[in-house]
Amino acid sequence: MNANTSNKAVRVTMQDVAKQANVTIATVSHVINGTAKISTETTKRVNAAIQLLNYRPNPHAQALRKACAKSIGCLIPDMTTNFYANFFSSFVEHAYQASYSVSAINFQHNPEYEMAEIENLISKNVDAILLYNGFNDDAGLEMIQHANIPLILIDRYQKGCSCISFNNSQTTENLIHLLKASGHTKIGYISESIIIQNLNDRYVGFITGMQKNGLETDIRNVLINCNPQIDNLSIGYRLMQERLTKGGLKNLPSVYIASSDLIAFGAMRAIREAGLSIPDDISLIGCDNLQMTEYVDPPLTTIQQSYQDIAAETWKTLCALLENPDQDPIVKTLPHHLIIRKSAALSAEAIADPAFDNFIIR
Repeated sequence: MNANTSNKAVRVTMQDVAKQANVTIATVSHVINGTAKISTETTKRVNAAIQLLNYRPNPHAQALRKACAKSIGCLIPDMTTNFYANFFSSFVEHAYQASYSVSAINFQHNPEYEMAEIENLISKNVDAILLYNGFNDDAGLEMIQHANIPLILIDRYQKGCSCISFNNSQTTENLIHLLKASGHTKIGYISESIIIQNLNDRYVGFITGMQKNGLETDIRNVLINCNPQIDNLSIGYRLMQERLTKGGLKNLPSVYIASSDLIAFGAMRAIREAGLSIPDDISLIGCDNLQMTEYVDPPLTTIQQSYQDIAAETWKTLCALLENPDQDPIVKTLPHHLIIRKSAALSAEAIADPAFDNFIIR
């Protein structure tokens, strides 16, 4: 007898069944547990592999899966940010009413971490996955779809997926139109990394809006952080400080559009340290309408994106997908609105223009 041979039987795993049937592990799990609609042909192939290999499901694993019944995984890029935390809380309120538990996973704008957590959620056989933002993750999205788990992308568009997003590009165009109507012709832009789609859309809206309004874009006043990071306060401060110290106070724009409120807060400090006044020397406009925007000095003019609205639409869309898994992807785009406070010099005539009725919260 070979010294390496053992009389102990080797336990057949779900992975062995998947390999024999030429399907994914998730498909085998769905066939065994009846947790998704699998084609008759595939189901027969999986059952034949189970019989051939004499596979016996692990009762402990099945108990864990039952414990995960009615569960949703929610991947969020930065749970320390007030907006994402509010979205999650609002969504949980909807899910709780239907007896779903929701797990929040903070992937910190890290695609490797995001992929690992996607794999983890698939292995737990969750009922649905929500992904806020995310990037460089086509392989992960494919895995979710192959596992037949309902997926919703939030504030992002991807062909073949259900998506709930804000109209980021058009919003920035509308803002530039309003700024020009208020007499601003030199407009700057400050942003964290634009690798994420919603941030890229805002930047594209800035470039397009400048062109459509016949305004020149001065590259010296377009401040973009190179790497994805989540410390937006320090990013805004550093980018603006570098512009004001290295570039000097000449050729400054009369207004800066910030890609987020946190970027704007950081920029505010740098502007003040340079001895400049907001909005007398430079106007500043943020995006998100975080709670702090009302309490900084001066209160920040900002784009409001309603976390309640996007949470409600996400839940409504998820219910539709759970009820009819075979339907085409659902795509919805939500509007932004401008909340005017004291950080931006805007003309009363422009603000009163009926052309901005659907854009400005009066």
